[in-house]
Amino acid sequence: MFIQISGTEAVGKHVPKADLHPNAWITQAQGEGKVILSPVPHCQKNCTSFEVAVSEKDVLFFNADYWRCSTIPSGSQLNLQFISSFY
Repeated sequence: MFIQISGTEAVGKHVPKADLHPNAWITQAQGEGKVILSPVPHCQKNCTSFEVAVSEKDVLFFNADYWRCSTIPSGSQLNLQFISSFY
């Protein structure tokens, strides 16, 4: 499990694939942010990157075998996210 804490001036962070099992999730515990999901190389012909705005208490599930995840804080308060995965 990762815990990401970002201030209002923080830059985006990439979540390493090596640390995630296929079924991954992100919970926005405090603040607001954006999650960018980009397809892995073998899916780029059929899929495009997209962005999801997340608010407090949102949970986003994704398959880490097909998507790479980056997070960007937004808003004017501390940003707290929990990121984990399972089989």
